[in-house]
Amino acid sequence: MHISGHRFGPFCALAATLIAASANAQTALPPDAPGSRDHALVGRYEGSRLSTYQQQDFAPKTLLNQTLSGASRYKLDPANTTTREGRVTQMAYQAPTGRSSLEVFRNQVTRLTANGFRTVFTCEVAACVDDAKQARYMSLSWSDSGEPKIGADRNIRYALLERNQGGALTTVSVRTAEHGAPNVGPRSVVVVVEAKSMETDRMVFVDAFAMQAAMTTNGRIALYGIQFDTDKAQIKPESKATLEEIAKFLRANPEIALVVTGHTDAQGAFDYNVALATRRATAVVAALVQQYGIAAARLTPFGAGMAAPMASNDDEPGRSKNRRVELVKR
Repeated sequence: MHISGHRFGPFCALAATLIAASANAQTALPPDAPGSRDHALVGRYEGSRLSTYQQQDFAPKTLLNQTLSGASRYKLDPANTTTREGRVTQMAYQAPTGRSSLEVFRNQVTRLTANGFRTVFTCEVAACVDDAKQARYMSLSWSDSGEPKIGADRNIRYALLERNQGGALTTVSVRTAEHGAPNVGPRSVVVVVEAKSMETDRMVFVDAFAMQAAMTTNGRIALYGIQFDTDKAQIKPESKATLEEIAKFLRANPEIALVVTGHTDAQGAFDYNVALATRRATAVVAALVQQYGIAAARLTPFGAGMAAPMASNDDEPGRSKNRRVELVKR
């Protein structure tokens, strides 16, 4: 039977529109987590959301390198892991609905292989553990504890890959799984470890006398002793010595007022970095006022973000010089 296009065309077009709208509603994901960004070597599966992002300039990371079996079935231990040290970037992605862990995983590995990585270890579904019933113990948690979770992951796929380029070793682990909940696409946790030497000159201690000399000569001083975690504005405990010296300098010079300026590197969006730098500067001011009794009127927080670099942002040594707190005589 022939169906005339002019009789049913408008109805079909409307139906197609509704179907497309329904599909878009199902697959639409929230924006990426603030301050997060893809790793240049890894990229992302089309339509995915970057939901969690963490980065440390130098840290160890333990990664699975063989099947979970025997006594080690429920956790990672020296018998089934390798540890790498360097710059650690951890990313969690949520893929669109309607995709399988196989499709997402194969795309991820193909991209890495094209970028010169070789596979060290890989497993899929039951092959990731020696007992198919226990595959759920290979969780997608940051901790890699391997402990069971409610609503366990299924169709787990994992790969450990490495690339040695010019003596620089980069290790990537990819773990992708389906959660089984309705309208939830596959999830992936990607870990990138870029091996490098620990920076041994970062424990820069500037005492009150040196601050006085810098203010007299330059009207400003850059401090690297006030530490924050990546994308955070909470002052780390190891910053105490530097804060004490700032307070000592201010008590010895009651006539001086300062602009406390937060600086970041150039990674991430401009507005985000300005906001982050402002929050960090504000945290320093709050610590000096609340913990050391410095008058708030003497301190002005300001976020410069990436706008006043000390060095090139093209490599990590330069970026590390740009992440700082400066005291500027007001």
